[in-house]
Amino acid sequence: MSDSYVTLLLQISKKQYHCDGCGICRTGGIDNFFHCEKCGCCYSNVLKDSHHCVERAMHHNCPVCFEYLFDSTMDISVLHCGHTIHLECLNEMRVHHHFSCPVCSRSACDMTDAWQKLDQEVAATPMPEFYQKKMVW
Repeated sequence: MSDSYVTLLLQISKKQYHCDGCGICRTGGIDNFFHCEKCGCCYSNVLKDSHHCVERAMHHNCPVCFEYLFDSTMDISVLHCGHTIHLECLNEMRVHHHFSCPVCSRSACDMTDAWQKLDQEVAATPMPEFYQKKMVW
């Protein structure tokens, strides 16, 4: 096989496409992504009607490793707040029990279960009788 044929096969297997809005070629297949004009980048179709727009969201560095996100080849995660971060960096944050966006400090994941468990623990631990009728201003 010639080198140009192998290169062509690699390009096809990655489902490369050119995004006019981004001005660059991306991988993953044009049918799986959409370009958000306000955010200025391509996102998975899963986020099409539910992502929180942040102007030029991908045109900055990852808040953890500081690599420029727009042309990064690593997987990128869009947080609930709309800020973007490498998926690997987000997973590393979770390993170290950091669950908030490093940019705006909003929850980076659904914390409902954690808050319910905390509420249950507080409810299961009665206040000592000495403190039950005390008020602190």
